[in-house]
Amino acid sequence: MLTHAVFPSLLHQDPRYYYQGSGSVKSRLRHAVGSAFVTRSDSGRTVPNYSYLLGDMCSGALSNLYYPKANRGAHLVFTNTAAGLAGRVGTNLLREFFSKRLTTNASGSGKS
Repeated sequence: MLTHAVFPSLLHQDPRYYYQGSGSVKSRLRHAVGSAFVTRSDSGRTVPNYSYLLGDMCSGALSNLYYPKANRGAHLVFTNTAAGLAGRVGTNLLREFFSKRLTTNASGSGKS
């Protein structure tokens, strides 16, 4: 909720993944991994993906409330942030390389 709705609205960022679909495997791999770190702003410019970073950090901080005091701390927040980022990279890779096979809505060239 934080990474896909709250922070993108506040920071005017677009949280969607844009399928490239064409080009070499290396360029598509670079696009999928890079999309976890950069996004488009409402004006169309490429900007750092602060909404995902802040959303992951806030959700990690909120998860501190569920652990006993002995297990809380910054280490837990940054571990959860890293797990969220790794999950996002993995999801982007699946979308880039397998979404065309799983859906009929992906265009042939990947360009809209």
